[in-house]
Order: sequence, then structure tokens, then C-alpha cells
Amino acid sequence: MADSLRAVQPGLGIVPLGSPVSVTLADGSVQVCKMEVVLDLELVTVAGAVNLRAVPCLVLEGEGDEFLLGKDALKRLGIDVDQTLAQLADSTLLEDEKDEFPVGDELPGDASTPIMTLDELLDRAVANGLPREHTTAVREMLELFPQIWRDAVSSGAAASVERLYVRLREDAKPYRSPPRKYAPLQAEFIREYVKSLVAEGLVTKNNAARWACAVVPVRKPGSCDKFRLTIDYRPVNRLTIPIAGVMPSTATVMEVLLGKKVFARFDLTHGFWQLPLHPDCQELFSFVTPDGVYTPNRVPQGAMDSALHFQSQIQTLLAPLIPHSALVWVDDVILFAPTVTEFLVVLRKFFTIVADANLKLNMEKSSLFELEILWCGRYFSAAGVRHDPMRVDALSTLPLPATVADLQRFVFATNWLHDSLPDYARVIAPLHAKLEAEKKKIGKRNRNALQVATQWSREERDAFQDVVSLVRDSALMVHPDPDADLCVFTDASLSGFSIVVTQVRQWQFGVAVEQQDHQLVICKGGMFKDSQLNWTVIEKEAYPIVKACNDLEYLLLRPKGFRLFCDHASLIYIFAPHDELKKHVRDRLQRWAMRLCGLHYRIEHISGDDNVWADIVSRWHVREADSISVAAVRTRGRHVVPVAELSALRPLMDADFVFPTWDNIASAQAGAAREKSRLQVTLSEESGVLVAGGLPWIPTGAKDLLARSFVIAHCGPQGHRGQEAMVLALKARFYITKLEDKVAKFVRQCLLCKHVKGSRLIPRPYGPLLTPTERNEVVHWDFLSLGEGYGDSAYHLEVKDGLSHFCELFACATPTAYVAAEAPLMWAARYGIPKTLLSDQGTHFRNEMIRHMAARLKVEQNFTPVYSPWLNGTVERLNMDVLQVLRALLLEYALDYHEWPYLLPALQANLNHTAVQSLAGHSPVEVFTGLPASSALDVIVAPASETNGERVIEIGDLGDQLENLRTSPHQMHREVTDAKERKRLQDMMTHKGTPMNFDVGDFVLWSRIDQRLPNNKLLGQWVGPFKVIEALPHSFKIEHLVTGRVYEVHASRLKFYADSTLNTTDELLELASSQGMVVGVSGFLEHRFNEEFERWELLVSWVGLQAIENSWEPLDTLLQDVPAKVRQYATTCGDDDFPHQLD
Repeated sequence: MADSLRAVQPGLGIVPLGSPVSVTLADGSVQVCKMEVVLDLELVTVAGAVNLRAVPCLVLEGEGDEFLLGKDALKRLGIDVDQTLAQLADSTLLEDEKDEFPVGDELPGDASTPIMTLDELLDRAVANGLPREHTTAVREMLELFPQIWRDAVSSGAAASVERLYVRLREDAKPYRSPPRKYAPLQAEFIREYVKSLVAEGLVTKNNAARWACAVVPVRKPGSCDKFRLTIDYRPVNRLTIPIAGVMPSTATVMEVLLGKKVFARFDLTHGFWQLPLHPDCQELFSFVTPDGVYTPNRVPQGAMDSALHFQSQIQTLLAPLIPHSALVWVDDVILFAPTVTEFLVVLRKFFTIVADANLKLNMEKSSLFELEILWCGRYFSAAGVRHDPMRVDALSTLPLPATVADLQRFVFATNWLHDSLPDYARVIAPLHAKLEAEKKKIGKRNRNALQVATQWSREERDAFQDVVSLVRDSALMVHPDPDADLCVFTDASLSGFSIVVTQVRQWQFGVAVEQQDHQLVICKGGMFKDSQLNWTVIEKEAYPIVKACNDLEYLLLRPKGFRLFCDHASLIYIFAPHDELKKHVRDRLQRWAMRLCGLHYRIEHISGDDNVWADIVSRWHVREADSISVAAVRTRGRHVVPVAELSALRPLMDADFVFPTWDNIASAQAGAAREKSRLQVTLSEESGVLVAGGLPWIPTGAKDLLARSFVIAHCGPQGHRGQEAMVLALKARFYITKLEDKVAKFVRQCLLCKHVKGSRLIPRPYGPLLTPTERNEVVHWDFLSLGEGYGDSAYHLEVKDGLSHFCELFACATPTAYVAAEAPLMWAARYGIPKTLLSDQGTHFRNEMIRHMAARLKVEQNFTPVYSPWLNGTVERLNMDVLQVLRALLLEYALDYHEWPYLLPALQANLNHTAVQSLAGHSPVEVFTGLPASSALDVIVAPASETNGERVIEIGDLGDQLENLRTSPHQMHREVTDAKERKRLQDMMTHKGTPMNFDVGDFVLWSRIDQRLPNNKLLGQWVGPFKVIEALPHSFKIEHLVTGRVYEVHASRLKFYADSTLNTTDELLELASSQGMVVGVSGFLEHRFNEEFERWELLVSWVGLQAIENSWEPLDTLLQDVPAKVRQYATTCGDDDFPHQLD
């Protein structure tokens, strides 16, 4: 092929490799390549044509015109050959897999299946075992009811059943899906398809419908231009009140099939579309297409109530045949009878009911006669029930799951077979534990998040093979026979239990139980969890017995009773009804014993060696934790633990960390022959290692070797100095390609660097604001300390309108809840009740009195996060203006600063009557009240007026004049709102900030710039990590990993640390608890004088910590941190001398 390519393009360069490369072909043969050529490739995949530029290709020696793609090239395109083969082996499971984007109802299709004739239907029945002597009777029956067969739903009357009526919630509002864009091919398909539905009378055009859900064309498997049409009814379903109903249980119907030898199955042609929909509900299920809105008149499949309504209607129709001759699962019906003659009678009754109800059957999906029938995923026959062999074979031949999603599918699929797998719960337990552990690491449970690779230990591989072997040996379950002897075998171990129910049709007296002819009825089992693991042996042995009698009561309630076999002799004395219960038996065992008193049973003890159905099976599959193992032997070679498995915080301090050696570098170079051939430098060999310019070369593919080298260059004595110092140190000792990029990525992932590097505040983008659009909609209030003035005033309370900046100032002695409640009441008396009060979280605003006042006034009270004053920026801006003007007035009038209370009226007038640019050139009093602003300049030039002289207002025109007065401020408000919005958008463009790169569940660090954290020059400036538990409009709630205490922190004080997959190890918890974090004081237990340090100490109980972590702390330190609690303890401790130590 290389020669033919060169003939087409003579300039194509085929160059020799620096060193030969060995490749393994698909048949396992190994060939050595010595030449290489760089090509541009175009590959055709299921996603379309893909162009790859400058791809290095190896040249295989020999004849041939084939072009082979290796796994490396395919992985670049996202194609994993091994995983694809695993999915191919799991083809039967993939067919049952749900769509990635679940949609609602599938509209009725056209006749895409082959159309059969009655003769073909009869021939298939004969091939399935219908006796020849009965073919004439069956043929006559088919000719008698020709109208019941249809391959597609067509025009005509709906089925004669009750119409579906859907009830909505009281708060339901009509939903109309916005228009969706479709590809031209999809749009044409939708148009033609809906046209056919209209022609058949199944839907009508209704552009006036208030409800309309979106149609979703889904491509049919194996086709590029064939679609099926579905409707996304999820918005309607969320507003629907579901109807009551039940579906049949496959576990409880097995007994009705006892003795039945002849079966038939029938499928209703697009069954849901045969049932009528109530006229009052038809509009709810309208759907929108590019050509308009259409309303159906039949039951849609995707609606919440459709399945239960369909089930109940079909069961009502077939009530004369259920359950002795028919069973129904939605639109799948099976008929059965003991003999062919009786079966023909049942078949005629069924056809009569179908014809009278005007139902239509699908000939292709129906079968008139079968000796074994597939229904609900299981094969039913006269011999018993078994699972679909194709499913069992697919599961038992699956390779080891490569991803967490593959493991989840395997666990869920095997659970479908658990009724026929003895001791399934204990066998699957290791895989279930692995699945939960992997999900905990990932955090997110969606399908895409689970597409990550998983590693398997030897024990886990063995557990997987145990499950595969158990599935391969799936047993046949027989129909319960009321005349047979029913046997219940139970067993328990320290970790789990198993239950096996069998029946013996002919009990042979004098023959041991293990020699009887047992037939499997059902298997159950489980694992002990939580407090159950602490139960005594007698309780663990008793539990599966009670569980069997509770869960399998439908099997065990029979006139003949059942035999109960167990291998714990003491249970006979506890559970036998004729024996008196012992007084020392626990209450739990007594309650369990009472649960069995209503059942007819006989306990028989057998030894553990004879309990073949439960005991031996459980011991086959459970690997004991204390099994014998070979002692470890130290050899000269040392196992190198990958860096990814070492400590994430302090890898250099990890006991398993191994320093790289000369041999490690040589081994890495030996496996990088291809990378070596592309290097742009000349390599020479020194002491068995390739060097470039005298520096050993470390290949890019040797990721663990690079990681260990980076750890040494960055951690420990190197002090986490940063990228530049690290690059210089490595450049002086190694040759590494693209070193700067590799070092930058390594430093970004260093968890300790996040604590000590970076700015202490991270600007964030503008968040959502509570923006008013009319006066008195949002009122801000805050206390401002101005120092002691003449009189008793030291503070003043500012109340400010959010839209107009109009404010009032109230002087007070202290910031109390009484003052905070009085000011808004006075404001409301003058200007009306505001809709929202916005403040910080001071105790004077956040208390029961203010909450009660807000409830009485019907005012919403909002708060900003603590230590984030800029979020209440409008009142903080007023604080700055107050201080600026007040300082100027004190200097202007030569007043003492204690005289500030006398200037409050002048200050308030100045603030309210000054026009500002942020109000589009208006003053606050003008925007808020509509009154003109006054100025000292008015004594020079009177403000311009539109009219001169007196203005006469007629009483009859008073309403019009008032309306004009209202309209004028509204126009001014819109002008002000627009000006503010333009200013806000300009600020957002100028100060974009750094977007948050964390979400709920992730781990973050908290900046010490927050005043709630203790500060010290030697402490890391970022504390944590904390876990994000809730996202608020301006802030996040974070949880301390050790104490569990929750804090509300603004996003600018948080920095991303790790995503939700971070494993919270003991080392991480130790780091979170050793950074000077503030831990709340719960109380003081006692006090003492420490003679060694000559100081008084208090025994402190900490909030969120256990009693064992109580500690003695110096009195002086506690007086600085929590003086109020210390003084409260001093007055209640009962020691008269201790309070004197506080002075």
C-alpha cells in the first residue's frame, strides 16, 4: 500500500524509525516495523466522516493493500474496542435499555411489520405443536372473527370501554411548549406522518389549544432516514393527579398456572390508541408540530394514568377468564388451559370478548398455540417457570465490566433472576458494595457521570465470577402444588441469610430429607445491615424464618401446612407453638414467635451438613475474612505504589513513597520507543540511560515517574515554592518535553498550595439583585455609629427607599430591636407600608419582635450574608454620604463632633433634595414624593414654572388631576429604572469577575479575610476544606468536615478545592481540624488552677465535638474570645472566689 500511495504522490516521505517498534496484530502475531509515514486520514464512523491530520503510521513489511487502525488511533476518536465488544456481548440487555432522553408517547406507526395471513398464523400454531385434528376447528374460529385483526390503527370507532378522564392539580396552569427546531428530514417526516393521522381521524388540528407538548422524532435503530414519532408528555404528567390501580405480580400468579399445558399470547395493535379519551381531557394531550397544534381523541401512551387505565379496562373485559384462563399485563394477554379441547373453548370466549369490545389484535405479534410461552421476561410451561435463556446466556458470558455504568447494569440485570438463584444476596454483596463505593467517589448518579473506568482487585474478580457461575446455574422454578409437601429451608451466617422454598410431590417416609425429590419454588435472601450486624446468633438464625413467613405468606398459607427446616436446635424451643416461651427470650424473639402462630407448620431440625439447599450454597459462595494466607516474603525488588494511590495532601511523607532510581528511568525509556523516534534532539547513552545534552530523558508516557519527580521538586523541603522554582530545578537535572505545561498542571492540582497561594478575595460576577421598579417596593435600613453626642444619642438608624434613595434618619442611644421596630412603623405612617425590608443580619434586625412586626404589616424581610456589606450596597453608600456631609457640616459651622445630633435635619434635607446622576438628574424627594426639590439658590432665582398665577381646580375634575399626578411619578420611575439598569450593565462589562467553578457537593476553601476566622501571619490564608451543601442567590452554605457546623459565606471568599469525588480520608479530616478554625464553645464544665503554668483554666465543651475532646483552656484566652459565657459561668459555678479572678 505504501508503494501505491507513493505512486499517486511521489513526494510522500517514508522515513526510517530511530529504533524498531514491535506491534501485535489482531491474530496475536508480532511484527517489527522499521519505517514510518505521516498521512492525512479520512475515516467514516457512525457519527460521520472524521478527518485526522498528520497521523504517524507504521509501515508493515510484506504484500497487502490493507490499512490497519490500532487501538491508540481509535481511542483518540473516543472508540474503545474492548468496551464495544463487551456491549456486543450484552446486546440483549442493551435492547432493554432506556433512551438517554426519555420522551413520552409513541404515536401509532404504519404497517412496518410484515403482514401475515390467517393461514400463516395457523401454520405457525401447527409448527408450535397444535395437533392436526384441531386445525379445522381453529380455522373456522379464525374465519368467524376476521374483524379482530389489524396491523395498524385506522379510522373507525374506538374500543367499547370506559373513556380515560384525567384530573389535574388545583394549581395546574396550561403548558404550551415553545417551538422546536427540526432538521429538514425530520420536519418532512413529521409533516407527512401527522397528515396520515389526520386522515385516519385519530387527531384533529386545534391551533386554539391552550395545552401543547413537543413532538420528538427518534431515529429507528439501524436506519439513517427512518423515524418514529414520540411526544414529551412530562409537563402534563407533573400536573396530573394519578389514579389508583395495581399491576399483577408474577410471583403470585405462578400458582394459577399449575396443571396448564397449552398457552397462547396476543398483542393489541397499538393498544393505547384503541381506547377512547374523554372529550374534556383531549386538549391536555395536544402536541405541537412545525405546522400547528393537533389534539388526539384516543388514550396517549405517555400519560401518567394511561397504563393503569388500560390495565383496568382490559381486566374488566376479560373478567370471565381471569385468573383461571387468562392473565393480562397492559397490552400483552396470555391464555392457558389444561387440555387442547378446553383451550379452544377459552380461545372462542376470548375472540368473542375482543370482537364485542371492538378491540384489534396484532397478527404478527400473536401466537395461537404454544407449549411454552414468554411473558414478562419469563418462560411459562407445564413444567414450571424459567428465565429467558438468551438473557441468562448473555449475562453468563459477559466480560469483566470496564466502567461503573457497566457494573451497575450487570448488578441490576442479575437481580431480575434472583428468585431462581439460591443465596443470591450474599453472592452479589461484594459487587453491590463495590458499586456503592464507586458511586460515592463519583458523587453524581447520572448516566454520563458513571462512564468512568473502574479497577478490579483479585477478590472482586473472584466475586464477579461467582455471580456469573450462579447465573449460569439458574434453576427452573415449578408451579406451587397445593397437594405437595412444601419445605422451607433457612440459614444465616454472620453477614447474611438465605431462604429456599421447595416442594416434594411424593414424600417418601423413612427417607432422609436430603434424599427427597425436591423441586425449587422460589429463593430469597439478604444481608444484615446496621444494627442487625450486632444481633446474637440466635436472632440471626430466627430472622430468615420470620421473614419467609411474612414475605411468602401467599405460598405458605395452605391447608396442608409446610415443613420448616433449620440447623439451630434452640429455635425449636422458641418457635414451636406448643412449647411455652422462655422468660429470658428477648422481646424481639417473642414478637417474631407471635408472627408465626397463625401459620400451620412443623419445625424439623437437620444438621448443617444436610441443609443442602441453603446452608451448603451459602458456604460455597461466601469467602471468610479470616481465611488462611501465605506469609509475606521480602524480596530484593520493591513494589512501587503509584502516586495516585498515595496521600493526596502529603505524598512525599507517605510511607509508601519511593524515590525514582536510574533503573526506573531506563525502564521507562525502554517502553517509549515510538516517542523516542519523534524527539527533535540527539540522544546518547550513559550508564544504560539515554541522555540529551547530558541530562537523562524522562518520556512523557512515564506518568508515574514524572509524578514522583514532580513531588520531590515541589513538596517537602522545596516548600511548594511555585512553578518557576520547580521548572528551574527540573530543567537543571532532566530533559522533559513541554516541561512548563506539565508543571503548571501539577501545581494546579496540589491541594496544599490552594491553602497558601492566591489572592485572599476572588471577585465574582454580578449576582442577582433585589431591584425595585417602584417607590416603597424595597426599603433598606441600617444602624450607623457616630459616637456619643450631647444627650443620649450615639447611633442613628437610616431608612432608605431602594428606588429613589429617599431616606429618613432616626437618632438613638443604642441599636435595639425597639428602635428598629419603631422606625419602619413611622415610615409606614407617613409613606405607606413597604413591600420588602432589606438589612444585614444584626440581632437588632433578626429577632422575634421584628419578625412579629413584619408579619403584622405583611412585609417580607430579607437579609444579606454576614460580612458582605456590599450586597446591601445602597444603604452602605448612604453611610458614606452621611459621614462625608456630616464631617463637612461640622467643620463648616465650627461645631464640636458631639453636636452631630443637631445637624440630622439639615443632613436629611441635603441628602433628599440633592439631584444626582444615578436618578437621571432628579433628586430623591422628587422621585419619591413628586414634590420639587428646594435649594439655597432659590433665593436668587426662582425655579421655572409652567404656569403663572393661581391655578383653579374644579371639584369635578379632581379624579383626572389625581390620575395625572400618579402618572407623572410613574414615568419618572421608569426613567430612573432605565438609567440604573444601563449603569449596572456597564459595571458588569467593566468588572466581569471570576465565575464560580464549584457547585453543591464540591469541596472549597474559605478565605481568612472573613472576620469570623482567626488570623495570624503564619496561618494559611485559605482554610478548609469545607463541603458545599446549598447554593443561595449571593452565597453558599458550607459544612465543616469535622464539626459539621454550617456557615453561610459569600462566593468571593470561597475557592475551589476539589470536586465531589474527593475521598475524605483521616488525613484530610486532620488537616481540616488543625488550621485554627473557630469552634463554638458549648459550655464550661469546671475550673482549676494549673500550678505548673501558674494560671487559671476552664474545662471547655466544644460545639459539634464529643465529650472525649473536651479540653482545658487558659482563662485569659477565653475572656478575650467569649467573655459573656465566662462571666455567666463564674456567677453560676458555686465558687465565691472564682469570680474575683476575672478582674
